[in-house]
Amino acid sequence: MKRMLVLLIGFTLTLSGLTACGESKKTSSSIKETNYGSIEDFSYKLSGDKVLLNRYNGDAKILEIKNTYKIENKKYKTDISDFQVSSRCVETLIIDEGFTEVYTAIFNSCSVKHIYFPNSMKNVYDYTLSYLHPDDGEMINIYYAGTKKKWKKIFTKYERTNVKDAKSSQKGIAIADKLNEKLGSNYDSSLFEYHFSANIDDIK
Repeated sequence: MKRMLVLLIGFTLTLSGLTACGESKKTSSSIKETNYGSIEDFSYKLSGDKVLLNRYNGDAKILEIKNTYKIENKKYKTDISDFQVSSRCVETLIIDEGFTEVYTAIFNSCSVKHIYFPNSMKNVYDYTLSYLHPDDGEMINIYYAGTKKKWKKIFTKYERTNVKDAKSSQKGIAIADKLNEKLGSNYDSSLFEYHFSANIDDIK
């Protein structure tokens, strides 16, 4: 049974209007597959020239996070500093070139099995990957556009902040990290298979 880790951001799941995975609420399945996730399926807010993604509410099995989105004829640069996949439908996550880091708990309580990280990534924490739990007999596949040598440089150990040392704005994260540690949230390399110098088409 998959371990449900502590949520850093609480949210209410609305049951009305839910559809099965792979069935589109707004578009035909063929368009959904082509777009790999429309901006309308995200919870987000606009700030200046940025669109801050919060979570994905759609039903696509393959979700691609684009570097920019066009909203009402204006292009916005994507910010995923607080983004969590959230949807249990998503099995494959593609992060486009240009992003340098992801939210520590991006994979909290999701069903992602395949991830594409761009060459532009500057840091990926082992703790971030510890949120991923494959089904029995399966592996989590990590596709990285860079080399194995570069991955070793950007794949770093997460050092949590003690609750008593955390600033007021970081208390919630520090408490969640502590609880997750008690639940045994540790990175297990035997659950992951890595594919280096990967092409984005390898995962689509």
